[in-house]
Amino acid sequence: MKKMRRKALSLIMTLAMITTLFAGLTISASASTVITDLSQITNMSGDYKLADSVTTLNIDASTWTPIGSSSDPFTGTFDGNGKTITWSGTTSGQSYYGIFGKSTGTVKNFTTAGSFTVTGSNLDR
Repeated sequence: MKKMRRKALSLIMTLAMITTLFAGLTISASASTVITDLSQITNMSGDYKLADSVTTLNIDASTWTPIGSSSDPFTGTFDGNGKTITWSGTTSGQSYYGIFGKSTGTVKNFTTAGSFTVTGSNLDR
């Protein structure tokens, strides 16, 4: 009986030590939403990553609306997954230009190529 109590006490002590050791540990599994096109960014606080299958994205500046504005800035995370985003075209009359108009979030891991022309701006400073 004494032997059984010692084993039980030893087990309880071990569990208490393990519980104490991991008490402050927080496990977070924040998975990015994998996208194939920038128009799929709909939640300004979301976590997005370009899919592995995307080799390059082409944006026509004349039809593109930048992601985020002063009233609804992009506050999430965008990971370009090492891809290239290529620009072309002419744009005018917008308050913001570029992929992200207004962002206080994290935008990372991509390159841009090409160019676009801005005419008659209404730039929001």
